[in-house]
Amino acid sequence: MAGPPRVNCAGRCVVCGERDCQTQACVDYHAVCLWAVCDVCDGAGWANGWPCVCTSGVVEVGR
Repeated sequence: MAGPPRVNCAGRCVVCGERDCQTQACVDYHAVCLWAVCDVCDGAGWANGWPCVCTSGVVEVGR
């Protein structure tokens, strides 16, 4: 399954959390990440009226 973009709408890297990150380590890590639909929110990004801890409705799974 395709995951979220490496950099979110606010310019934060989903790997390290830094703004405007360009590090090759983060680029390489994100390129091989595997993602699945979040079991908690079923991909909605919200659970029980609150934001879910997932990333845009998906979670990283083991490689």
